[in-house]
Amino acid sequence: MQLKTLKSIEDFEKLATGQVIFVSNGEKEPPKHHTRKHKSWRFRNYQGFVHRFGFSAGRYEIVIGTSRSSVMVNAYGIDQLTFQVEA
Repeated sequence: MQLKTLKSIEDFEKLATGQVIFVSNGEKEPPKHHTRKHKSWRFRNYQGFVHRFGFSAGRYEIVIGTSRSSVMVNAYGIDQLTFQVEA
């Protein structure tokens, strides 16, 4: 599987509802036997489905749903997190 990193607003505007997206904050994955650290890492680095992307209240906002619950990620600058989709 080849991933494409979303780097510009135009990339985000091309996202389709229901498209698989990978979110990462750039941290290295801790060993699995460090269960608390790994659980915390999984909370910030995950895979989900795009609900919508738009401009709201002066910031760009992407809403991503995961299998467990719905998670909203407010990205004030799209360089704060890494967003990737299948190429």
